[in-house]
Amino acid sequence: MLKTYAKNFDNLDIKALVVEGQLLDGSQIDILESLPSKDEAYGLIANVLQAPVGKFATLLNEVPSKLARVLTAVKDKKKATA
Repeated sequence: MLKTYAKNFDNLDIKALVVEGQLLDGSQIDILESLPSKDEAYGLIANVLQAPVGKFATLLNEVPSKLARVLTAVKDKKKATA
């Protein structure tokens, strides 16, 4: 946001920046700019936490499905041999 604002004014040059009590020089603004916003960071964390739960739910659903497929295959094989 600061770099976009500074582009509108030719004479404005950011030399340093204070963030949460820490002094950052002008070259570190690019690093700060690349960080996600608070809401985006919360979203990333939520996705990371949700992924294992989703995979576990898929795993629990897959066990009965596999059993049903095996039982159907055994039934079909018995019909074919009979």
